[in-house]
Amino acid sequence: MSKKFNKYPPKIQKFCELCGAEYFVYPYRKDTAKYCSNKCSGTITGELPRVKRALRKANLGNKYRHNSLPLRFCEYCNKELHTHQKRFCSNSCASKILIKDPERNRKIGEFSKNRIATPETIEKLKLINKGRVRSAETRQKLRVIGLAKAAEGSVVVCKPSKPEIHFGIRIKDIYGINLKSSKWIEGRCFDYEYHNYLFELDGDRWHRLPYQIANDKLKNDIAKRNNYILYRFRLNRVKDVDSLIEQNKELLENIFKEELNHVI
Repeated sequence: MSKKFNKYPPKIQKFCELCGAEYFVYPYRKDTAKYCSNKCSGTITGELPRVKRALRKANLGNKYRHNSLPLRFCEYCNKELHTHQKRFCSNSCASKILIKDPERNRKIGEFSKNRIATPETIEKLKLINKGRVRSAETRQKLRVIGLAKAAEGSVVVCKPSKPEIHFGIRIKDIYGINLKSSKWIEGRCFDYEYHNYLFELDGDRWHRLPYQIANDKLKNDIAKRNNYILYRFRLNRVKDVDSLIEQNKELLENIFKEELNHVI
């Protein structure tokens, strides 16, 4: 019977140069091993200049790893800054310091010299800045201001979304019909108009809150009062347009049948 052979040589006893704790290493590390753990090793090597430079470069812009970098503080409130913050901890602190900078005020004055705020713009800004939650009265005032500016031709009052744009393009490709977009009736904008038909593409994001549901009901009443037939389609993404048209193929062919017969 052969004798059992141990291929690993016995370990050598050493003592940590930082904490003095006993530890054991293989013989090939007897001259290089100095510390008992990564914690002791990191405490020493973390203070080396080359290691500090490497850590600073690696942690640049990472607000969760700023302990290895020099501490910096806000120039106004003296709060500790994260790596991605340069001089101030917030816009509020920055405004309290920068508003007193004469050079900055001069540049802002030159930039704003030719910009004239009209009474309508000032009134609109007052309404917008009242808060994110707007009352029905505030929304109506903003709508009146937008319609007045639209009548002058200076602003676009209803910007269609990407699915709405793609819907119009696909209808033109399949049926050869150009739908009229952004139809305004009694202060409300409808997505598309075709003769006495109106089309609305409703995404969940814009048609799920109580005031949004109430606005949809109001638009239904407006369409009925003005002798329009309103169709609503659920559509959230551009890639759903083709499947939507395919599902409502018979409905759309019945609506467009006059022009389709004329083309044939």
